[in-house]
Amino acid sequence: MSFVRCLECPRCHSTYTATEIHNLCQCGSPLLVRYDLERLGQAVKKEDLKSRRADLWRYWEFLPLRGRTGKTGNKGINVEIVK
Repeated sequence: MSFVRCLECPRCHSTYTATEIHNLCQCGSPLLVRYDLERLGQAVKKEDLKSRRADLWRYWEFLPLRGRTGKTGNKGINVEIVK
């Protein structure tokens, strides 16, 4: 489950859906990820993060992904990117 609400331009405040791939705003500025912090705070606790492996997947709820599938490690990582 992704907690990404939208992508937002810090310069002109345009917003973009997180279900489509965007690189830059139409004004040329990089986009910021905006999260549903209330839902995220209810779903993920500090204790949860501390008990996880010390790699990128410790924070997978913060990534703009639909879900985490497959195994991590030397065999690679399989994820479904939000589209």
